[in-house]
Parts: sequence; C-alpha cells; structure tokens
Amino acid sequence: MAVYFLLFFVVAILAISNMRPHENILNKNFNLLLSPSSFLFFICLVIFIGLRHEIGGDWGNYIYQLQKASMMNFSQSIVFGGDPLYQAIKIYATTFTCEIDTSECALNEGGLQFLNTICAIFFCYGLMVFCKHQPRPWLALCVAVPYLVIVVGIGYTRQSAALGFVMLALTAISHGRLYQYCIWIIVGATIHKTALIMLPLVIFGVKRNRVLILIAGTIFGLLLYNFLFFEAISILAQNYFATEYDAAGAFIRLLMTGIPATIFLIMRNSFILNKIEKSFWTGVSILALIFLLLYFISPSSTPIDRLGLYLIPLQLFLFSRLPDVFGNYGERNPIINYLIVIYSLLILITWIFFSSNSRNWIPYKSFIGIWLGIS
Repeated sequence: MAVYFLLFFVVAILAISNMRPHENILNKNFNLLLSPSSFLFFICLVIFIGLRHEIGGDWGNYIYQLQKASMMNFSQSIVFGGDPLYQAIKIYATTFTCEIDTSECALNEGGLQFLNTICAIFFCYGLMVFCKHQPRPWLALCVAVPYLVIVVGIGYTRQSAALGFVMLALTAISHGRLYQYCIWIIVGATIHKTALIMLPLVIFGVKRNRVLILIAGTIFGLLLYNFLFFEAISILAQNYFATEYDAAGAFIRLLMTGIPATIFLIMRNSFILNKIEKSFWTGVSILALIFLLLYFISPSSTPIDRLGLYLIPLQLFLFSRLPDVFGNYGERNPIINYLIVIYSLLILITWIFFSSNSRNWIPYKSFIGIWLGIS
C-alpha cells in the first residue's frame, strides 16, 4: 500500500512544483520524444507496472493464457485469440514459459515478466507522451496515477497497452494529424480490438467533407471489422451481453469521466484550444455521457465499463487545463492546482480502502524483490 502512496506523492510534488504551464506546451510543438525527466519517470513506471508479481485481479488468467498459447503456433493463436500484435507478443513470451500449470513455473522462466513489461512499455510511453502535450504535464500525470496507472495499468494488461496507442492517437489528432490518429487506433486494436471504438471519433477532427469522410470511414471500419475482428468481437458480445455481467464500481468509473465531460461541454468556450481540439474533445465528452446513460439501460455494465476506459484521458486533458479556466490563464493558480491534487488523493484513498478489488493489489510485490530474495 505504501508504494502506491509513495508514487502518488512523488508525482504530486512534481505537479505542485510545476504549476505554471510550460511555454513550449502552450505553443503546441508536436513530437513523440520525451524529455530527460519524463524518460526517467517512464522507466520507473515500466519497472513498477511491468515487473509486478501476483498483482491485479487477472494474474492467474494470464498464467493460463501463456500456458495455453505455448501449445499453439502463431496462426492457431490468431484464429482462437484474435488481436494479432498481442498474440505475437504472447507467443514469443511462451518461449520463456514452460507448460506446467503453476505460477512459479511462469515466474522462473520469465514469460509473464516479458509480456507484462512489453505491455507496460506501450501503456507508459503513450501516457507520458499524452501528458507531455498537456499544459501541466505533471498535474495530468497526478490525475492519472490513482486509477489510470495503478488500477488500469496494472489490472488491465492488454487493454492498457491498447490504451497507450489510443493516447498517442489523441496526441496526434490534437495537432491535426488525422491519418496518424487512425493508424495509432488500428495498431491499438491489434492488441485489444475494443480500441476501435475510438476510430469513428476522427470525424470530429475533420474540417471539411465530413459526410464523405463518415461514409468512407464507415465502409473502412466495416471491412476492418469483418476481416480482423468479427469473430472475436462476437464472442465478446456473447460473453458480456448475453450473460448479463455487471462490473463492480462501473458507475463510479463512468461518473469519473462523465463529470469532466459535463464541465467541458458547459465551459468549452473558456478553454484555449484550436478548432480541431475543441471539436474532437466535444465528441469525446458526448461519448462519455452516452456511456454513462447506457449504464442505466444496458443489460450488462461490463462492456460499457471496458469501453469507458478509453475515455479516461479526458480527465487528464480537462484537469490539466482547469487552473487556466477558473484562474488566470498562463499563471500558477495554486489554489486550483492544490484542489486537483487533493481530489486525486481522495480517489486513491477511496479506491484502496473501499474498493472490493483493491485487495488484489495489496501488498505490492515485484519480481525485483523475488530476484533479490527479499520477498
């Protein structure tokens, strides 16, 4: 438990120490390189997430997946599992893993470490690039730590990797890179097919010929769906909707994005954004509220909850800009920064002490401790 609070307070201190928005951020210089400090933190996050040991609710499931994949070749894995990039990584990971059904076997051979670390690299890189392009990068990261990093990054291995590519796409479209947006989304979908939910939002970044783009995008999406994802998505739909699963805490998670969405839609003219950004994040906000509404009418909350994970970056986008909206633009606005940090701390405290699933994260254990013989 102490490790999670340590991570949060380190980022919170950096956020408080860097309240004033950076000039190069405000000028919207677009690149995918990380600064030395961001790269150092990226490495720390990859170690923290990728080298965890028996942390998260699906740990045993990933052990089983590796052992099952070790009995298949790549083509069989694609047919039965879909998600070609993820399956390729998993198949390679099985070369480190034997087929005995014990966690110690997977641990000693290194397959699970490899799989988790590669997925952590995708997720953490996308997160750091996305935060870098916000007015207050460390404040955005502070908002991300309690749920996006600790819960999603650790507990949703495959979807968090896809989310990393989605965050690269969100960074690209904010700078008018529509083709890059589509490419990053498609790459993310090869890890977790649900990332395709973000593809139609490209229409909000188009200035002209929206109808033609929508028609072409729909045709392309249907072809992509049919050739790559139809069977796997059908299985997901059957598992989630037909069995009427409910995800614990789904309403709270959707509300955490729905509130920022509402704030943005009400006050969007107060945000200093270019036309593409304003239009695109309006679309994201509308989708967040649609998901919140669907929670009450859907037979199962699980698919809505899972898809809602891709909209969490809206929280980072909005809260990193709120000091300029409610305070003086370009200034430190410390009170608003402090309130956002406190809000994020309350999210972390609430999840750790009151979530029914947090016990799967506590205590935090790392493979590094296993290797050093201290845990």
